[in-house]
Amino acid sequence: MTESRNVAIYSHDNATIIEAFLVHRKLVDGIRDITAEKSNRTAVKKLGESLNGRSLNEATDDDYLRYLSTRRSHPNSFNNQLTVLSKFRDFLGLPRLAVKRMKAPEHERIDIEKERALADAILDEAQGDSDRVVIILMSYGGLCIEDVCNVKRRNFTIHESWVQLDYTRLKTGVKASVTFIEKAGIITRYLCEHDFPQESHVFFSKTGKTAHHPLQASGVSNIVKRLSTRAGIRWHPHMFRHLAATELAVRGDNKFDLDNTFGWKHSTNTASIYVNLANSDTNNKHLERAGIKPKSKNGGLVKTCWKCHMPIGTGDRCENCNTLLNPRKAIIEEKRSKNDEIALLKAQMETMMKQMSDLLNGGLCHEPEDRKTARGDQDESNVPILDANLSITKKNLSTR
Repeated sequence: MTESRNVAIYSHDNATIIEAFLVHRKLVDGIRDITAEKSNRTAVKKLGESLNGRSLNEATDDDYLRYLSTRRSHPNSFNNQLTVLSKFRDFLGLPRLAVKRMKAPEHERIDIEKERALADAILDEAQGDSDRVVIILMSYGGLCIEDVCNVKRRNFTIHESWVQLDYTRLKTGVKASVTFIEKAGIITRYLCEHDFPQESHVFFSKTGKTAHHPLQASGVSNIVKRLSTRAGIRWHPHMFRHLAATELAVRGDNKFDLDNTFGWKHSTNTASIYVNLANSDTNNKHLERAGIKPKSKNGGLVKTCWKCHMPIGTGDRCENCNTLLNPRKAIIEEKRSKNDEIALLKAQMETMMKQMSDLLNGGLCHEPEDRKTARGDQDESNVPILDANLSITKKNLSTR
C-alpha cells in the first residue's frame, strides 16, 4: 500500500495515478473488478480530463468542486462521484471535501402494464433466437448487461415446463437464481439447437472483429438499441431490470426473495425500494375497498401517453399525437401503415420502370394509327425528328 501511495504522489502521469488508485481500492477496500473499472476509473479519469493537462496531484479543492458542480443535474450520479473522489483524496492523503450529498428523488412505481407492453414489443422485433433469449433474460429475469455476457451453459437447468438459471453477479459476487416459465420454450429450443459445452458461453458476436467470440457488453447494448429503434421505442437496457423487479414485488415477493432473484446483498436497501412501492399499492387497494380514494403526494397519478408523454383523457387515442394508448396495438398499426406505404412505393416504381422500358424499346416513338387519323392533315414534320432523337438516345444508352 505504501508503494502505491508513493507512486501516486510523485508520478505526474495521470494514467499511473489512476492504476495505483484502482489497485489500492481492490486490495484495501475489497471492491470487485467491474466496480473499479466502471465507477471508480470513470470518475477519476473525468476529473483528470477537466484539469486541462495538469496532473491529478496538482488538483486543488476548487478543481474538485468545479468538477462536482457539473454533476449536480443527476443526484445519484453526483453522490456516486462524490464517494469515489472522497476515496481518491483519502488515497492521496488529502482532507475530505466539505460537500454534502444530494437528496435523491423519491422512487415512483412504473405503469407495469404499459412498460410490459413496450418490453414485449421490443422482444417481438427480434428475428433470431439468440436475440430473443438475450431480451428474455433481461426482461423476465432482470439480468444486467455484464451478467448476460457472462452466463454459460452450465448455469442453465432445463426442466419439463420451466428453465432455471443460477449465476453469480459480477458486480456484487452474490449468487442469484431465476426461474423462467412463460418463455421457457424459447430458451430451451435455443440451448438444445446449439448444444453448447457446459463451460461455454451461450452468446457470441456475429459480425466485426469480435465475430465468433463471446458477446461483449457493447454487443448487448447494440441489440437492445437496434430492436427498440425498430419498434419506435426509446429504451435503456436497465429498464428491463427495473420492470422485472417491480413486477415480482407487486406479485408478492418480499425483500429476501428479490435479493435472491436479482443478486442483491441482504445488507443493501435496493430490494426494499420495490417492496415499499408494492406495499403502498396494496394499501391503496385496501382503502379503495373501504370506499376511500387515496391521494398521492403529488395530488394523484396523472397518466401520460407512452409516445409523447402528454396527459391523456378517457379515449383510446392520445389527443395530442393521435397515437393508440395501447403501445402494442399502436406499434402493430404503425407497422401496417409502413407496409402499405412500401407497397405503394413499389407499385409506383414498377409503373415508372415499365414506362422507361417502353420508351427505350421505342413503344412511345410512334404515334398510334387512330390518333393519326383523328389528327387529319396536321403538320407531321415533328414526328420524324422525335423518332430520330429517341433513336439516337437509345443508341447512346446501349453504348454506355
